[in-house]
Amino acid sequence: MNIDTDAKKDIILNSFNILKDDVSRNLSKIVSCIAKMSTYDIDMSKEMWTYIVKENISHVSNKSTAYDYCGNIAYEIERKTTWETVAKLVGDSNDLKKIVFGESGDICISTNYIIIGFLKNHDFNLAQEALELIYNNKNNNRSFSTILEELIEEIKTEEWSFPNEQLDSSGVEILLQWSSIITNPVEKARINIALLDYL
Repeated sequence: MNIDTDAKKDIILNSFNILKDDVSRNLSKIVSCIAKMSTYDIDMSKEMWTYIVKENISHVSNKSTAYDYCGNIAYEIERKTTWETVAKLVGDSNDLKKIVFGESGDICISTNYIIIGFLKNHDFNLAQEALELIYNNKNNNRSFSTILEELIEEIKTEEWSFPNEQLDSSGVEILLQWSSIITNPVEKARINIALLDYL
């Protein structure tokens, strides 16, 4: 049986509103609701995700549970759409930006993919803002240099298909700026080698 888009959205939203009263028990289905909604109404999906992270901020900042609320939701939305779409969704929400980059206890590969989405969308101010939030994130479970190195390496993978493996000069400038603050000589050397492909 085929039902129209509005009816599907109603089912998703009604289910979400019931399930959100017991997040710990229903989180996987809540994530599914948010991801499914992104195929029909990206703004509503954004509102649903924002609600969940704001209402569960202690889990977001906890290193052991943060991925479930940030990286995993981003990944599940990407499976239904694209990383560029996820980047636009997060970039359009001050709350999500601050929480995903600035408060999450797990800055993971999905987080990097959102930043790469900013770069591909030429949203350079958003990429800059995201990196600043990560740098100042007190809950982050990994060093900033490791995250930056992984970000640079991920840009070079085929999945992103930057023309000739080159970033726009504005994107390269952002990466250079952040690499300049790394003081550990080994970490700086690793990042410099990764950056050579863009210089």
